Amino acid sequence: MKRKNIFRTMLSLLMTVVVVFSTFGANIALAATVVGETKTTEYTLSDWGYDFQGSGLPNAYDPLSGKSDNNQFRYQWANDFYYWKDSSGRISYCVQLGAKHVDSVTMSQIKLNEDEKKYYPETLQRNNLNYATIYAYKGTTKYGYTWKEELVASQCLIWAISGKYFDSTTTSLGTNETKLLNCIKAPSTSAKNNMTACYKKMKADVLSHRTVAANMYTTSREATNNAYTLKYNSSTNKWECTVPSNSYLSHFETPTVSGVTFTKSGNNLKVSASTDGLRALEKARALKFTKTRNVNSKTIEACTPVFLTAKTSTGSSQAKVSYVEGSDPVEGYMAFEGDYGSVTITKTASDANGKTYTATSTANKALNSAVRFKLKASNGNWVNATRDASGKYTY
Repeated sequence: MKRKNIFRTMLSLLMTVVVVFSTFGANIALAATVVGETKTTEYTLSDWGYDFQGSGLPNAYDPLSGKSDNNQFRYQWANDFYYWKDSSGRISYCVQLGAKHVDSVTMSQIKLNEDEKKYYPETLQRNNLNYATIYAYKGTTKYGYTWKEELVASQCLIWAISGKYFDSTTTSLGTNETKLLNCIKAPSTSAKNNMTACYKKMKADVLSHRTVAANMYTTSREATNNAYTLKYNSSTNKWECTVPSNSYLSHFETPTVSGVTFTKSGNNLKVSASTDGLRALEKARALKFTKTRNVNSKTIEACTPVFLTAKTSTGSSQAKVSYVEGSDPVEGYMAFEGDYGSVTITKTASDANGKTYTATSTANKALNSAVRFKLKASNGNWVNATRDASGKYTY
C-alpha cells in the first residue's frame, strides 16, 4: 500500500509538471503569434540571376539581427535565380540574401502583423512588407506579365522593403531601388523591362493598399457621425441620394441590404431605398464597403502574410516571408439617414356669421377637443404628432 501511494504521488507530480510545461509552451506560442510550422524547398530559374558586385548599395537590414549588417547586396552574385515553396506549395520569398538554405529545416510561421514586432519593429516597414506579400506572385499572374517576370519582381520588392531600400515617399523608383533592379540578370532586355514595370505596379499597389474611396471613412464611428442624407422622391416612392466619390469607388464591393440598391455611376454612388430599406440602413448605422482590387492588380488575394524563421543544425539561421489562409480586408465605411421633414397643421373655426376664432379662444379650444383626425403617410403608417400651446400640431 505504501508503495502504491508513493507511486500515485509521483505520478500526480509528473502530471502536474507536464501540465505546467504544456501551459507554459502554449503561452510562448501565443505571445509569438505562431500559426504553425513548415519546410521550404528551393527551386531555380536558370535563365535569371543577379550580380550585386559593385552595386553601391549600403548594407541591408537583417530582421534576425535587428541591424543593417547584411553586406551581401554589395558582393553576392549568382547565375541562377532562386525561389521557394513551403510544405503546402505556397511560394516563399527570401529576406536574407546570402543565407544558406536547407530544405530539411523546419521553420516556424509567425504572423507578420501589428502583434509581431520582434523582427520588424518599424510600423511602416512591417506594413509595407505585409502588403507586398499580399500582392506578390503566388502562382497566378495578375499584372499582365509572365510568371517568371512577376515572381522576380516580387522577390525584388520583398528584398527592397525588408532591406530598407524601399522609398515609400513616391511610386517612382528610389535611388537604392534602381541600384537593386539594375543588378538583376534577365534572359532578354524586354524581360528585364517587363520585370521592372511589374515592380513599379506592385509598388504602387503597396503604397495605396489602405486607400479608400473619396467620401468613405476608415472607421465606423467617423461614418456614423457623418451620415449621408436620403431624401424622399414621390415619383419613385424611394428614398434616394448620390454620393460623389473618385476612381477608387470601382475598387470596392458594395454591401447587401434588403430594400436598398447601390449603383456605381462613374465616380458617383447612387443609393435608392424603400421605406423598409431606409429603416434597415439606419438600424445598421455604418456599412462596410470591402476593397476587392487596387490600382494595378485585378484582385486582392485573401491571405495572411507570415514570417518564416528557423535555426539549422549548424547554428546558422534563415528567414523568409510567405502566407497562410486568411484575409486582411481593407474596408471603407458609409452611413445613411432619412430626411423626414415635418408638417404643421393648425385647426381653425368660424361661426355662421363668418367670424374666425383664434387657436386660443374658448370656442376653438372646444373645437380642438371635438374635432379629431389622424395623418397617414403614403406607405400606410400612421404619423405621430405633438401639439404646442398655441394649438399647432407638428407631424
